[in-house]
Amino acid sequence: MSSHPDSTVVDRQTVAPLSANADDAAAVAAGFGWALIDVTGGMEILSIVIPWPRLAETLVVAVAAGVLAATWPAFRVSRVPVLELVRGGPLMRKSHASIGRSKTHPGAQASQMRTPLPSNATMVGP
Repeated sequence: MSSHPDSTVVDRQTVAPLSANADDAAAVAAGFGWALIDVTGGMEILSIVIPWPRLAETLVVAVAAGVLAATWPAFRVSRVPVLELVRGGPLMRKSHASIGRSKTHPGAQASQMRTPLPSNATMVGP
């Protein structure tokens, strides 16, 4: 058990969606089971054929597509210093450059503007 005071809240926030997903999966499985019995007229099913080679082929193609799709973004990010990314460096500015021109979100441009300092404020640091 974690000593962090919010650990029970985090645990509940993690378990609740998982529990809901499990309930949904059980309902779908029960529905498919009912449909299978209805379609077969209650006859006993002697065997179910699972096309293992086809499933393996599909898995290999899906993994290859995922790795290929992630290669270019990973390469771009690997060339930028970590602190630059944390600060919202050029990659972040490029990817969000269209926010200010967005017509669907009129407040986006205002949220990107810096708030001016009051006249009696003093700057500390860089």
